[in-house]
Amino acid sequence: MATNFCLVKQNLASLSDVANTVDPSTVSGRVTFTPVLGEGQSFHVTVDGEDYTIPTAGITAVIDGGKIGNNGEGVSLFAAGDNSNPPKIAYRAVYSGLRAGDSSLRLNSVTFEAVPGGVVDLTTVTPVAGTPSPGIVRGAKGDRGEPGPQGERGERGLQGERGEPGPRGDAGEQGPQGIQGKQGPKGDKGDTGAKGDPGEIPTPIIWVHHKTTVPTLAEFPKVSVGDIIERLSDGSRWKVEA
Repeated sequence: MATNFCLVKQNLASLSDVANTVDPSTVSGRVTFTPVLGEGQSFHVTVDGEDYTIPTAGITAVIDGGKIGNNGEGVSLFAAGDNSNPPKIAYRAVYSGLRAGDSSLRLNSVTFEAVPGGVVDLTTVTPVAGTPSPGIVRGAKGDRGEPGPQGERGERGLQGERGEPGPRGDAGEQGPQGIQGKQGPKGDKGDTGAKGDPGEIPTPIIWVHHKTTVPTLAEFPKVSVGDIIERLSDGSRWKVEA
């Protein structure tokens, strides 16, 4: 299974005095996509049977001619997915250096959830004037990808139910009883084996709390001891204790 990515696109334009139209060709600048994670945190990903640790970092893309990315084709971001722990990742898009010709522009940041194998068009999810912030926005689910290669043969299943017994055969003649042999001497005690290596310490999972209230364990029934609950509104964190 390959690593999942999400294509992020956007169309930006400025108002033109000519014929009262919009003009995307003059808009330029940069947009930085930063994962909504604590500093130094990472993802655990399994690809083709191999486990990897993926540190995350911000990615800056150019805006040229009113579009994100080289040639306006957008930018690909890591999107976690079923082969990743945790399986979801959100990004905060922050704009800088926006200009339309000689004029400076400003645009509020937007937070969205990446869609594995899908497309997020920030043109449709960026909050408009007079509306409340939508929090984390999730784009449309991408098309179903081609099936991957066939996996290795699985372990043998459980034994089936016992069938009905066949007809009983004729009893054979009983053979003579053999002589019981003498018990052999007790063997020496073997050496104690080497001490095993300690097991790996599980990586805590970060659970995102979308509300502004103090999170409760009832809202996160699948959390484990050592996991972290982060309130997205202000970045506050709670560690799940035993």
